[in-house]
Amino acid sequence: MNGLDLEIYHVDGSNVNMLKMLTTMAFTSGVMPKIQLVMDLSGDEGFSFLIFIGTGIPGDSVKMLKFSGTSSSNILESMGSLADGTTVSEVNMHYIVVLKHTLNMAEDALQVSLFGYACHHLKLCETDCANVNPDVLLDVGDLVNGEISVNSMGQILDAVSMCSIKVLTGQYVVAFNMKIKAFAQNVIRIVTFESTEGVFSLDQDLIDSSSSSQFELAIFDAKLFVLSVGSTFEMKEINVELGTLVDRNLATTLSGTLTNLHVNNDYGSGYGISVLRDGMELITMKYWGLDGLHITNAIKLNNFYTSIAGSTAIVDSTVVYMRALVGTDQITILQGDFASQNQFVKFECAKPEIPAAWASDSD
Repeated sequence: MNGLDLEIYHVDGSNVNMLKMLTTMAFTSGVMPKIQLVMDLSGDEGFSFLIFIGTGIPGDSVKMLKFSGTSSSNILESMGSLADGTTVSEVNMHYIVVLKHTLNMAEDALQVSLFGYACHHLKLCETDCANVNPDVLLDVGDLVNGEISVNSMGQILDAVSMCSIKVLTGQYVVAFNMKIKAFAQNVIRIVTFESTEGVFSLDQDLIDSSSSSQFELAIFDAKLFVLSVGSTFEMKEINVELGTLVDRNLATTLSGTLTNLHVNNDYGSGYGISVLRDGMELITMKYWGLDGLHITNAIKLNNFYTSIAGSTAIVDSTVVYMRALVGTDQITILQGDFASQNQFVKFECAKPEIPAAWASDSD
């Protein structure tokens, strides 16, 4: 995002060129939006990405845009907005979670709610995804101090972040930051849901006292962790069954201002953790069991950067890992080969023959 402009760039070797740009409408709060989520909805007919942008400010909405096309042509278009939507996160390839703040006129407050959307429904919408109905309501019950007062309408509320994940035992875990009114304290709320035949029920409800709005959920060695950064780096293990949070020894102390926490593929050597330190150093860490976290790579940067993102790509039929760093007026691309080199191979599978006994009788 460049102000209100969503810009799409194409990387070809050492050349980075803009492909498309679309200017979005200003948000109610006046705060500049960020990209919250990019969903890959591509199929055999070409590529398709649904992009969610928003400010994270309660009272604003989440706007959706779609970038689609083929190797010869492409289009970037608006796909509507999620009313009352504050932020979006992806559980897996099948579900996304939308956090909404709905105005409660009687209480003059914004009420928090969570909704689950099936990705295949979003894939089928052709011109306006705002009409897609959520598949499930993730009922968080009665929130203690969960409403946000809006009696001071001129005040811009704090931005809300959210992340979600499905753990190995089958539960869905959603974490988002909120302020407890009674203590004027920012915390991270972690809720877990059990799913039985498509019906979701609240299982655990935890509060992490971390005041940071930059956090991630991650699974290492079949254990679930909540990671947060700011003036310090914190790592806590979440026991989903018992509903407890336990501080973990990091074995690595990071000084400076830490931003842009990401859990992503560490150049093919498994999943790692990356952060920006003081905007000019990219640090990558690995989970090291009982020894906490180890720094595996630290790259000194020549410029100040405000955000980073990573993705895999196919270059000359070879899988590579790319990391983009965005500064005030420049974009830098880091490219690394996977530790175990992989060739991209397309499989051609025969269409299955349906036995006559399985065929339905049209009569």
